[in-house]
Amino acid sequence: MAPDDPRIRAATERTAVPQPVAPGVWWLRLGLPFALDHVNVYLLDDGDAWTLVDTGLADEDTRAAWTDALSRLPPKPVARVVATHHHVDHAGLARWFTERFGAELLMTQREWLWGRLLAVDDSPERPEAFASFFLQAGFDAAAAAEMVRQGDAYRDYVQPLPAAYRRLCDGDTLEAGGRRWRLLCCPGHSSEHLCLYDPEGRILLAGDHVLPTISPNVSVWPSDPDADPLTEYLTSLRRVADEVHPEALVLPGHGAPFHGLHARVGWLLDHHADRLLLVLDACRTPTALRDVVPALFERALSDHQMVFAAGETAAHVNHLLRRGELRRVAGPDGTPLLHAVA
Repeated sequence: MAPDDPRIRAATERTAVPQPVAPGVWWLRLGLPFALDHVNVYLLDDGDAWTLVDTGLADEDTRAAWTDALSRLPPKPVARVVATHHHVDHAGLARWFTERFGAELLMTQREWLWGRLLAVDDSPERPEAFASFFLQAGFDAAAAAEMVRQGDAYRDYVQPLPAAYRRLCDGDTLEAGGRRWRLLCCPGHSSEHLCLYDPEGRILLAGDHVLPTISPNVSVWPSDPDADPLTEYLTSLRRVADEVHPEALVLPGHGAPFHGLHARVGWLLDHHADRLLLVLDACRTPTALRDVVPALFERALSDHQMVFAAGETAAHVNHLLRRGELRRVAGPDGTPLLHAVA
């Protein structure tokens, strides 16, 4: 499908109108109440039922959009829901489909575990861990408190995932939409993010792993402050480039379907290499993580955006710490500072 295909133009201009993008594969765009204002979900035609890939948020607007979308398609039940990862815009409405249609939920294990945990965890330790993370990054108490509030909104947009699911594993195959999909676990944006690849039809359901115009958020989160998701992301990007045909049609979680996967992967690899250099340059003298954020995000950020910006900055910092190109030193008030290794 070419970028100027009228089906792409139609779907990007409208919300919740299903569009065929390949035999047996339908594309649906759902609205989001964020700066990134939409998510793409896909329906795979199994003949007597649908398999969905991702769901959108758990809110009334999304449920109404799905009801309308399904009414426009051949009437059949939703038998399976595949969630590429646990984020609210991709798995938020999974429980609704399992309860309304008796659909089966399919996910990787770590994504299911994270989704279950975040939906039910209201313990006081969680905001305390978030606050400690932001304070250690150099934010003052008021800013840290607001970022905790902004970063603890998962339960607002998701129903708890079902207590049982079918586990999907790297290297498995899944038959859906008249195709045999090879499953690729591509961590980085999330812990066990799933992509589906049809080698014969040359179609990649990419989720948020590779997007056409923006770089997926790759963040360190307070629950795992020493994690190195950027290494995982860069490694899995290279894997996708190695295993997916360069002329494959990429069906992303945001933005329009596109060709040119290898060029896009190359751009993303270069993008992160450039950002690592920016972090090093910002740390030529000992610097708090908070003060490294503007080196990567020059525009003004809302409190909500700052949560993700700090997490992404931490991902680049941890990657450089692991490579031995940064080190932590104690600041005058005890706040850890970052210093580039000469």
